[in-house]
Amino acid sequence: MTIDEVAKILKISPGQVQALIDGGQLTATQPAPELLIDPVSVMEHLSRGLRDESLKLAPKQQEPLAAAMLVPLSLVTWTIFAFVMLFSTGDGEPIVAPALFGAASAAWIGATGWLAHWGGGLSTTNGMGVTLYGRRKSERGPIATAYLVLMMLPLVPLRSFIVHNEVEHEPDFRSRQTSYQLEQVPLCWPQAAPTTLGAWLLLAAGAAAWIYS
Repeated sequence: MTIDEVAKILKISPGQVQALIDGGQLTATQPAPELLIDPVSVMEHLSRGLRDESLKLAPKQQEPLAAAMLVPLSLVTWTIFAFVMLFSTGDGEPIVAPALFGAASAAWIGATGWLAHWGGGLSTTNGMGVTLYGRRKSERGPIATAYLVLMMLPLVPLRSFIVHNEVEHEPDFRSRQTSYQLEQVPLCWPQAAPTTLGAWLLLAAGAAAWIYS
């Protein structure tokens, strides 16, 4: 196979093919000036690339089991507590003072956000957990932010990533899975701040509507 033929197969430039030859990743069967490349070495290079890609995109749970279990459980527990508080406030007899509820909620959600950030995973259970939102344009690619989500509402921004690749897998008996190739970058506040603020305003509006209805 000629350099031009290999370049078309690998979708790279002839100069990059020559670099692969020089680096020993492709094997030349005939020296210059009519350089020919062993087709077997080309197939081996392709198979290595596919294997590396599958490893990068494997839909595996990367977070520790403790975080994967405790984050959704913590959010569910807080949700139950918040609904009990809303019902009692609507009846005019709140079970705790609203200021105390607000402080306790901030501490609870903050601790859960810390646990989710420490876990580092991207997973949800019935809408509770961590997921990516947004695709803000940048010179290096779209930026997405991982949020702690409650019923898919983004409560706390955790970290931002450049999304280099995104693959949606066939659904299994539980849910559809998506795998990503991500590069972590500093938290993108222009993306995270309005999204988080909007979610909390929506929660506050719903709570106020319930209490004063």
